[in-house]
Amino acid sequence: MKQRHVGDSARPTEKPAKKKYATCGECGTEMVPGGGCAKHFYIYGGKKYLAQKADEQCHDCNAGPGKFHHANCDWERCPVCGGQAMGCEHCIQVEVHKKVPA
Repeated sequence: MKQRHVGDSARPTEKPAKKKYATCGECGTEMVPGGGCAKHFYIYGGKKYLAQKADEQCHDCNAGPGKFHHANCDWERCPVCGGQAMGCEHCIQVEVHKKVPA
């Protein structure tokens, strides 16, 4: 006869479903293919600059064409200088608007 240890269960325990995609630090949504981040602006020199949208499906954050890239996406371009937004001096201060359902 098999011995049971304290804490053993007659039924196998179910593991919680594992997320398949990362979660955006700005809008809080899962970065699913074709999705996108909430509308956001970069504030530089006292002016607001609307973040640029993806031209095509993004390989990094999964933003679909015409949708905003998610936070810290390495393909997002700076709306001020056109360089890479991640790490750009123009893209340090961000203002995020509430996520609007697609």
